[in-house]
Amino acid sequence: MRSCLKLCVIALSMAVSLMVTYVTWETVISGYARYRSNSNPATQRIRNIENYRNTDYPPLPDYSSDSECPPYPLSNLPRPPIVVSAKDVSTRPIESVNSAIVFLVEFIDRPLKENHREMLKFSKALWHLWENFSQDYPHYPVYIFHEPAFTVKYRQRYSKMWPPGLKIQFHQVNLKLPSTFPKGVSLEDLGLNPTNRRAFPGYNNMIRFFWKNIFDHPMIQPLDYFWRLDHDSVLQSPVGVDVFHYMKKRGIRYGYRTATTDARHVTNGMLAFFDKYRRDPAHQSMINGTSCASMSQRNCLEIPDTTQDRSEYYPLMYYNNFEIVHVPTWRSEPMRHLTDMVDRTDMIYWNRWGDAPLRYYSINMMLDTRKQVMEWCHIRYFHHKQFEPLCTLEQIP
Repeated sequence: MRSCLKLCVIALSMAVSLMVTYVTWETVISGYARYRSNSNPATQRIRNIENYRNTDYPPLPDYSSDSECPPYPLSNLPRPPIVVSAKDVSTRPIESVNSAIVFLVEFIDRPLKENHREMLKFSKALWHLWENFSQDYPHYPVYIFHEPAFTVKYRQRYSKMWPPGLKIQFHQVNLKLPSTFPKGVSLEDLGLNPTNRRAFPGYNNMIRFFWKNIFDHPMIQPLDYFWRLDHDSVLQSPVGVDVFHYMKKRGIRYGYRTATTDARHVTNGMLAFFDKYRRDPAHQSMINGTSCASMSQRNCLEIPDTTQDRSEYYPLMYYNNFEIVHVPTWRSEPMRHLTDMVDRTDMIYWNRWGDAPLRYYSINMMLDTRKQVMEWCHIRYFHHKQFEPLCTLEQIP
């Protein structure tokens, strides 16, 4: 009798488990089927971007030989050491480098418990920043951008948990949907993919802020560089060098910690956009007399030729929760033109194009990545996963 009862319980548990799995699977599949429907507005926008023929443009210049290509960013092979001088590691303030470290805190209109969980992560990030960089270079301010929900009361409360030596400045931003995005229509009816809907529009607003709007902020405009870190970015080893002085002295326009790939379903149409943009002879890179097409080829930037091949390709991205950006470059006319062209598509909202792959493809069309981009590969770093150092610092007299 007991054996029969036990078997019945096991069978019932298995049936319930199978039913839950089936319902979950059907929900996911139906959500993605709706998003992939040819008739919804989001899909139509993607198809419009993909609707071009590269044969309508001049052919791309010949590729450089493999030996002339920059190192492949996804390689885990050891890198050459980063060579620094005594001035690069000096802790004395250098007036000519006007720079700041920036965060956008995740304190929004939601239950306080959820905000508190994220603020504890932020406190950890600030202490690791202090221990591994700012205590050696305390003259660089920390700009904390925040939305209205992070009121004076909460700012004062959490500030008591942070390193007292940090030069913290608070700056409120009002992040909102662009006026061109439809209002009053359900996200499902618009055809937004399930990943996009999950944190819409807050996550999209954050993307747009770091892709475009931050460069118009009055505190950012006069800077030489800003170092963007996420609220849960953790520096796990000493930086050991004034990163801003090092980059300015060598004319480096962009620094990152690591590169990876993005998901295909949140980058639909992106590769087509950049391929079309670079093929237009009117679009010039940041290097005088060099077109975007020539620069992308010099950097060995790979973008598949056909819609089918692009749909099967994982776009690359700088993992820009750690990025050091040369502000004048991004405020220049050529880069602003590209930035604005992306923004006008509204694909940050329609498909959740991320600022990380957008940054990667724009940089590889606009800058000489061998001379103007660097990987801060000596830093042990954590953001959702562990990144071990791939190089060392080597100081010369």
